[in-house]
Amino acid sequence: MNEKISLTTIHSQNNNFGSVWQAFALSWFLEKNGYRPETLDYRPSYSNGLTSVKRIPTMLAGRLLHGLAVRTREKRFQSFISSRPLSRRYARYNEIKSCPPQADVYLIGSDQVWNPDYLCGNDPAYYLEFTDSSKKLAFSASAGRLLSQDEAGDLLRKTKGFCSISLREDLTAKQLNDAGREDAVHTLDPVFLLDGDEYRSLASSSYEAGVPKNGYILVYAINKDEVLEEVVRRAHDVTGKPVIQIGGLASKCASDYFPRDAGPKEFVNLLDGADLMITSSFHGVAFSHILRKQFICLLPGGNHLRLESLMRDAGTSDRLARNVEDAVELIDKPIDFAFVYKRLSPIVDFSRSYLLTSIEEVLD
Repeated sequence: MNEKISLTTIHSQNNNFGSVWQAFALSWFLEKNGYRPETLDYRPSYSNGLTSVKRIPTMLAGRLLHGLAVRTREKRFQSFISSRPLSRRYARYNEIKSCPPQADVYLIGSDQVWNPDYLCGNDPAYYLEFTDSSKKLAFSASAGRLLSQDEAGDLLRKTKGFCSISLREDLTAKQLNDAGREDAVHTLDPVFLLDGDEYRSLASSSYEAGVPKNGYILVYAINKDEVLEEVVRRAHDVTGKPVIQIGGLASKCASDYFPRDAGPKEFVNLLDGADLMITSSFHGVAFSHILRKQFICLLPGGNHLRLESLMRDAGTSDRLARNVEDAVELIDKPIDFAFVYKRLSPIVDFSRSYLLTSIEEVLD
């Protein structure tokens, strides 16, 4: 063994804990199993949130208001990202095409790399078009939502040369099956390749000042809205626990502590110490399962297919709250993680074995 695997995924999304952790976990898992992973260090302009010139004033305002926290956060993210083997840096697809990485296997990883609504989903780099190799694989790639018939056909065409494909969402895998890719299967997000103890050992960074010693509620939300604010207020009233919020720079709810400088390790550390997680993030839900934390998932405005898929797998669909009343009923309702892992463990095992078997088969 010791074959080189070129891994293409969304690995450097600024301030996105889930994106960087899923890339890290996939690389780490491959290395643990005797391969030489190298993540394609592709950082197009949109990878750091600059998807439109309209976002420039907001991004500049955040930097001006929270300069020190922003700098600290970026150092933490970049240190974490660079802790795994990376290729040379690429800023544009044409740079990759003219000088592609050399590897034994080319693997497209997870996150919403195939979402047609996002720039990455329309970028040929995320369909491995930069290489003529016949040894292309996809593991837990995601389109983020259900595809139209035309979109499913387009994805089928773009991945025609792939030796194997697995999708992060069960319904997207079925769509590709129905479109003609009968070997497409459903596997879990790469963060499930590692277990809770591995994350605890990796997330050694911690906060001391500001973190309540007797437990707290952690909030990791995508957007600010009235439902979130009311649920957090009610959870605080019911439990008597202080509130920590994490993620981004803008406050999304009332809280006792908001560490805007948190990096990936701090995210895991803060979640591991929480009594209750309130989140609308897919990876907030995923890590709640991995670390076996009580959680409430507030249904986000869009792209909730991935949440519903994971929670169907785990038998935790009842933790998905569509309104304040749903969420309040869950505040003091415990999750039976023995039941959850009776359902989830076989899917975790299948995901791990599928990845390794796919690589072994393409190398034979």
